[in-house]
Amino acid sequence: MTTCDICGKTIEICNEGGTGYGILDDGRKVCYKCCADMDRKDMIKNDKITLYLTKIRCKPTVTNWPGSLRFKVKEIKKSKQFVPNVGNTQRTHVWFDGPDGSKWYGFQVGDNSELCYCTKLKQNP
Repeated sequence: MTTCDICGKTIEICNEGGTGYGILDDGRKVCYKCCADMDRKDMIKNDKITLYLTKIRCKPTVTNWPGSLRFKVKEIKKSKQFVPNVGNTQRTHVWFDGPDGSKWYGFQVGDNSELCYCTKLKQNP
């Protein structure tokens, strides 16, 4: 039996192929709920984060690695981007409301990645 080194709760092993926990750089195991809490705090503190752009129930969604932190995409646009040694590739732009209700922007490059580079937008005074 494994417990979360942050909250102390027993970690449920996922039947969908996941472990039920993440591992920090120092080796501590962290349940998916605590992963979401840590990512949420990181977003608020740093105003940027790398997440994942994926589809959940056919709707574009920005999530953290285990999918325990999710944001509905409010707007999505596609454009072309030139990448050296690759050529033209697709770039997907998304806008969503972040953990504190502020507006965020993210982009994903190419068809073979779900990485979404996200930044909090500056608010107009």
